[in-house]
Amino acid sequence: MENKRTILIAGGSEGIGYATAEKCLSQNCRVILIARGLPKLESARERLLGKGHSAENIEIVSADLQKSEEIPALVERLPWVAEGLWGLVLNAAIERIQAAVQFSCEEILATLRVNVVSPVLLISACYPALRMSSGNIVYVGSIADFKRDPGYSVYGGSKAFMKSFVGHAGQEMGPEGVRINVVSPGATDTEMMRRMRYEENVWPEDQINAFEQSIPIEKRFARPEEIAEAIWFALAGPRYFHGEDIRIYGGHR
Repeated sequence: MENKRTILIAGGSEGIGYATAEKCLSQNCRVILIARGLPKLESARERLLGKGHSAENIEIVSADLQKSEEIPALVERLPWVAEGLWGLVLNAAIERIQAAVQFSCEEILATLRVNVVSPVLLISACYPALRMSSGNIVYVGSIADFKRDPGYSVYGGSKAFMKSFVGHAGQEMGPEGVRINVVSPGATDTEMMRRMRYEENVWPEDQINAFEQSIPIEKRFARPEEIAEAIWFALAGPRYFHGEDIRIYGGHR
């Protein structure tokens, strides 16, 4: 087991995070999945086991990343990390879609804690283990960091902050052997997207249909597995790929 590559995935219980866990396990890695809800984590583990992955390679840890001050203690109690961390995938996010002037202070701070503060603190807490393994960091961004749509001001702003952060941090981490990159998806058919679409009715259905029809490749949203492939490339691809951003959104303009 000492030769296993360990990958920590924040936001790993569903959607892109779950698909990334499945991809990493298929590549003979072991994964630690962090998410707020224990039932969803347990469901994710059961689904992974049902697909033939070994329980020895899967750990789940329930943690609320809004409580960013608890991150150093959280990392200290994670299994395997002290042996070295080969990959850190920062996928946890709050995506609240509403007009800029409607945000309360609490809603803005919650978004920034999960999308900005916690990823930076996770990197900091994991950095000794990443440096030990010449590790690889991937922040899951969004094309909302540049694509201008109503309702995305706070969410898109948080992703733009982290894209800038990665570029600057890469100048510091590269000389120490740690790579850091961003993968920025467009609309992806995740559980969260379905909840927003069908339960919360964030967008009118005709607007969604028109958007899908405007996507050049196959006129559909991305599948989580397609984003996971891009994340795996950012983790395991050329060492010279560093401080950059992979944009994966079907060529939509």
